[in-house]
Amino acid sequence: MDSGNIAQLNEYVPDTQQSSIIEKMNKLDQKLDIMINKLDRNTAEMVALRSEIGSIKAKVCGEIRKPKVVLPCQPLTTIDELDHFEHNLQEESFFKNVPILCHGHSGADH
Repeated sequence: MDSGNIAQLNEYVPDTQQSSIIEKMNKLDQKLDIMINKLDRNTAEMVALRSEIGSIKAKVCGEIRKPKVVLPCQPLTTIDELDHFEHNLQEESFFKNVPILCHGHSGADH
């Protein structure tokens, strides 16, 4: 309990009740600390379980497949196609999804 609360307690509560109130507040504070620690442990367990579930899903269902970006086989015919292609080139992730046709692997495999 901080000094500001104690000063207010001294002002409005008779001395006979102050020690009882302070004791109850300290016990409540201890119980809150215990609850917070338990909640933190449960949160850590939940994160671990989610990770484990993700691993199991990957083994059972296979890895999530990201669609590969295919480079256009023909010249772009519209300005919209060109704008879309240029926009994709600005993103770094685009190059990880571009298949390297001569090796049959994606850029992320190297």
